[in-house]
Amino acid sequence: MRLHTDRFGSSGLPPLLMIHGLFGSGRLWRGLATNLSEHFWVHTPDLRNHGQSPQGYSMSLATMADDLWEYLHQEGISEVSILGHSLGGKVAMQMALAQPDRVKKLIVEDIAPVHYLPRHQNTFAAIGKLEATRLRSRREADELIQDLIPSTGERQFMLTNLRRDALGLLRWRPDMQAIRDQYDVFSKAPDFLGPPYRGPALFIRGGQSPYVLDEYRDTIEMMFPLSRIHTLKQASHWVHADAPQAFQTMVKRFLMRGDEE
Repeated sequence: MRLHTDRFGSSGLPPLLMIHGLFGSGRLWRGLATNLSEHFWVHTPDLRNHGQSPQGYSMSLATMADDLWEYLHQEGISEVSILGHSLGGKVAMQMALAQPDRVKKLIVEDIAPVHYLPRHQNTFAAIGKLEATRLRSRREADELIQDLIPSTGERQFMLTNLRRDALGLLRWRPDMQAIRDQYDVFSKAPDFLGPPYRGPALFIRGGQSPYVLDEYRDTIEMMFPLSRIHTLKQASHWVHADAPQAFQTMVKRFLMRGDEE
């Protein structure tokens, strides 16, 4: 599978792979990628069934990790640092555990290597509601799902996935049926048979987010023994959006110096 991607910076710089989360796309990294491109050759691919990448039914973490290894092979990249948010963070962890010698540094944004119970029921209900409607405007779509997704920011994030078809109607760009069907599959923890990833790893969590609980520390340290966890207290699950400057500074320092201090 040939993933759609954007690239920032020069190919002579150290490569950095940035992986978006569920219902996202690589373009959501554009601001941070531009800011990091002075020091890194940044790649922001769309995962399968997301953005402009091809569709493919299987969405296991291992399958999506293999897509990205194939992409890196196509780009001639043998070793890479990886930053992943949410689902992208799980895929990043899967990559580091499967081929640790090829991952220079790992940054995981607000996700842990654990099995999560379903928590997107309202989102899928909103998706179904819009699928059943002949939509002509994003304003109409926004109004239809306000009861299911009260947060304006979250609604606007979801509506970035709409595109116009040949009749001018708005349709979902991602393969929402595959995402629905595979939800339980990619909600699982990364495959871990050992050994752990012994490279530098930074976990950045939002203080207002329920995704990286203190009780997950032992699991994180078992798989990533050199990891550190840093909390941005006022941030939600979207740490890079809620605290962009602090997040960027932390990421840059870690990638360039080896720690976040």
